[in-house]
Amino acid sequence: ADYDKAIKLNPNYGYAFNNRGYSRLKLGDREGAMKDVRLAGRKNPGNPYVYRNMGLIALDAGDTDAACRNFRQALEQGFSARHGNEVEELMRTHCGVKEMPKPVERDAPPPEPKERNAPGAPARHNAP
Repeated sequence: ADYDKAIKLNPNYGYAFNNRGYSRLKLGDREGAMKDVRLAGRKNPGNPYVYRNMGLIALDAGDTDAACRNFRQALEQGFSARHGNEVEELMRTHCGVKEMPKPVERDAPPPEPKERNAPGAPARHNAP
């Protein structure tokens, strides 16, 4: 219910879709989980949890090959560096992988502009 509220307030909030999808998977709603996680991936393609969750959904469906592809993508998106070794363990257990793929090097995001006239609001929402 909280994810539904967050999505209603901000329909572009990819993390809420991803988390709701994971919750749906845990509740046995694989189809709803897939729909939410795919949408989260379109809204936030760099989120390694999207690929981790897609892998878990594929495992639940019995598609180990798809699960392993998604787990690999999660690692390449930097899952382990930021979130621990869960995906590495899934790869070892289900994919027979001993050496893990390295995260893809990415340029640092540009710095956020400084606030101008609306304290607390992101600068991109401020008037010039």
